[in-house]
Amino acid sequence: MAAASIFKISCWESCGKWYVNDISHMSGVYAKWFTPMRILDISIDDYIQLLLKFKAVGLRYYEPTDLLNFYFTKETDAKKFCNYVNKVAKNKQYYCG
Repeated sequence: MAAASIFKISCWESCGKWYVNDISHMSGVYAKWFTPMRILDISIDDYIQLLLKFKAVGLRYYEPTDLLNFYFTKETDAKKFCNYVNKVAKNKQYYCG
C-alpha cells in the first residue's frame, strides 16, 4: 500500500484549454471536482465565485455524472489557481491516499 501524500493539483493543456486536477489520484475521490472546495472549506457558491476570480471559464455542471467542468484559457491563470489550492492543502496537511 502506498504512503499517503499531501493533496496537490497540477495543470495540463488540451486543445488550447488548461485543466486542473490531482492527477496522481485520478481514479479516487481526490480527483472529484468538489475536493478543492472541501479543502478550502467553502460553499459551492463561494467555490464558483473563486473559480471566476481565477478566470475559469466554461463552467458547466453535468448532473448524470456529478461533474463540474471548467477550464482556463491561460496557463498562468490555471497555475495561480493550483498554487492557491496547493498552499491551503499543504498548510492544512490535507493527505490523500
